[in-house]
Amino acid sequence: MYQFLIMLALSLFSTALPSFLTATHTEMHSIPEMITVSAHGANDIFNKSVTIQAPTFLDTKPLAHDEKKQLKKKLGLLTSGKIVKEMLEQDLREAANICLRLKEYDDVLIYLRQIIKVTQSSTVGKTIKLEIADVYFQQGNLKMAAKLYEEYISLYPGDKKTAAYAEYKQLLSSNSLRLEDDRDQTMTLKTKNLADLFLEKQGTFVKQYAPYVEAIKHDCISQLYKHDVTVFDYYLKKKSFKAAEVRLDTIKTNFLSKRPDLEPGIVNCELRVAQAKNDLVKVAELSEKLAQKFPDYAGTQMAQGKKGKPYISLF
Repeated sequence: MYQFLIMLALSLFSTALPSFLTATHTEMHSIPEMITVSAHGANDIFNKSVTIQAPTFLDTKPLAHDEKKQLKKKLGLLTSGKIVKEMLEQDLREAANICLRLKEYDDVLIYLRQIIKVTQSSTVGKTIKLEIADVYFQQGNLKMAAKLYEEYISLYPGDKKTAAYAEYKQLLSSNSLRLEDDRDQTMTLKTKNLADLFLEKQGTFVKQYAPYVEAIKHDCISQLYKHDVTVFDYYLKKKSFKAAEVRLDTIKTNFLSKRPDLEPGIVNCELRVAQAKNDLVKVAELSEKLAQKFPDYAGTQMAQGKKGKPYISLF
């Protein structure tokens, strides 16, 4: 199912990127920048890192040396002897466009913020707010980008096209702020919740991003599961069996209904508790369950054991 979603995403997304910033850009290209969602386990659906497209409406085409030189000269002539707060809106827009091409993002933000101050057009102001969020995203300032996308969504929820775009970019920003499996998982949980909210929505503009959001949600659940298993491992190694079993009950409650594919790993955790407690009846029962219901998983675990490798939960 998830492999199908990934394949669908890769073929679908490149065909439909909206272009709504033409009112303020001299020349706009919908260029899909790329980010990467990493797999968190060798048996995850991804098997390796999966490329997720992050759409942008900033003009980020590579420049030849001569083009860069000409743009710098043009920018110099446009801004020479001028104070930013005294520049006309059309000059601010042109300067911002040139700086975007040159990837001088700090200067882009200066010009865009000034446009918001001077423009008489609510449409321009609205568009610039989203463009500023995109600039922060492009810079890698994902915390600020996520905040600005969220603000945009709250201010302009009625524009289905740009709202879907902003929600998706907020999700990508949040996803990129996730920490490693053994650290605080607040951002992973937030990203998963954002994905749930996104996938509840209907409409054409939501659907074009939905396969990617499904993949990110799947990856978030894998990471949250791995984090909980890490905590379970900690208690089990300390022989704190009650705490380990409480954590395992939480894992069952939180993940079995969402991800039935995680069941063999959960049963294996139960087996390890039984082994640690020397409960031979339970060990035999769970070993048979793994062998009968999940023979491929059981075979993998046996192979790892023969090689003398430590237990590694599969995700």
